[in-house]
Amino acid sequence: GKYWGINYLPILGARGCYYAKCVFCSIPFAWGNNGFVGFDDVGKVADFLTQASKKHSINNYSFVEEAMHAKQLAKLSKTIIENGNNIRFEGYVRLDKTWGESKLLSLFQKAGLKKVFVGMELINFGSRSGMNKKDNIGDILDYLKRFYDHGIKVHLFNMFGYPGTTEDDAIATVDFILKHKKYIETIDISYFV
Repeated sequence: GKYWGINYLPILGARGCYYAKCVFCSIPFAWGNNGFVGFDDVGKVADFLTQASKKHSINNYSFVEEAMHAKQLAKLSKTIIENGNNIRFEGYVRLDKTWGESKLLSLFQKAGLKKVFVGMELINFGSRSGMNKKDNIGDILDYLKRFYDHGIKVHLFNMFGYPGTTEDDAIATVDFILKHKKYIETIDISYFV
């Protein structure tokens, strides 16, 4: 209760990044050669949520793993709802196909998902090819609209100056953000060095 802002508790549902192939990212190397150790048991994560909420009188959580896996989160969300946990949470996601499913987004919303953090980097798909992200950035506006329709806020991470990208890519990205700011709550813009 002595920190500014909303008190929240950090939580891990997985160790590392299940994708772990983005060329620019060194974070997975902290978890070993494959960049991914594995998912935590959904029951144990749900128990932690219940116990920590009682112990600290806090029901806000931030999943600090590199990317929440939609199918794992679906299992956890069902457990959260069944247990009657009244929580709110946020976390990092990749724009995998499953994150575009309205049925899943409704489940996540009901379980308490309030915000996602997405590595958009650049809007120009062709310029992103050297990053090896292999996500559905081409459909990002559809994702943003679906998140918005489900009351899930979005933070976009953007990166300029990656080898093979151009000033025009950066400008197109800023233009996209400004044009669709209704669907975007917050952004980070960094420069690759």
